[in-house]
Amino acid sequence: MTAFNYGVIGRGRWGARIAAILTEMGRPVTVIGRSQAPPRQVDVLWIAVPPVAQEAVVEASLATRCHLVVEKPWLASAALTASIGANLRNENRHVAVHFEYCYLSELAPLAASPDFQGTADFLGAFETAKANRLKIPALQNLGIHIAAIRRRWFSSARLVNVEAAYGTRERRLIELASRGMKTGVDFTNQRQPVIQRFIEDFESHIRTGTRFPLDLEFARASLSDLESLPRRG
Repeated sequence: MTAFNYGVIGRGRWGARIAAILTEMGRPVTVIGRSQAPPRQVDVLWIAVPPVAQEAVVEASLATRCHLVVEKPWLASAALTASIGANLRNENRHVAVHFEYCYLSELAPLAASPDFQGTADFLGAFETAKANRLKIPALQNLGIHIAAIRRRWFSSARLVNVEAAYGTRERRLIELASRGMKTGVDFTNQRQPVIQRFIEDFESHIRTGTRFPLDLEFARASLSDLESLPRRG
């Protein structure tokens, strides 16, 4: 099976990490500047730029024939998101937003558990000791992982709380509560190949021509879920 050729837009440390992982997986990679047109051999553009530049780069990429991977958080309006998504689907192009923690191995079995089918309360935390270098609100940049996990695997559960912060302890977890029972997943110290699983799943959807679930509309809906949470004093 022929490997997809990738172009990575973004010369920061995250773009470099993605390029390294793709190379380790045997995918040809070209690092591309924001204003550069991708080489003709590129099949997938991975857009690893800050949110302030995302919309312009994604809209410019519509002129290419490439499939797209966009880093979270996707902050564009619902109207623009729907328009871009429709344009890509009309051209049989696929788009993904990179929510790697949706590929934790514990999630699918937990979602299939009869104890937590139907209505349940869902909450989570994503906190880090790292500084907020990009000056993106923690709820948007970190908490969005929790909202994405809930929407992908536990969509019938009620999102009740998400804690997100920089410059504090390392803590990453989800919890479910239903009918007096509680369970969850603490992935603070996880070392699973979640990025690789994401890549392989996206490529599988491209090959089969089926819509990838973690697309721009999914990302926008996950952000709306966060925005609907009660503001904490």
